[in-house]
Amino acid sequence: MQTPVYLPVELRDAIEDLADRDHLSMTSVIVRLLAEQLDMTPPAYCYPKANGADRQEELPLTKAS
Repeated sequence: MQTPVYLPVELRDAIEDLADRDHLSMTSVIVRLLAEQLDMTPPAYCYPKANGADRQEELPLTKAS
């Protein structure tokens, strides 16, 4: 069962910035931050992918079909 969490605007904005930077969901960022503060190891999905393989880049027009 999911429980809604309400955050102050400043915290939500900061978490959104981190999520955008790391190309992750806000939930993944929050889990990572909480786990780190509790001296626990965050799950692997809470970290950005090192090689950027999850991001789709645009092809140059000459290579687009």
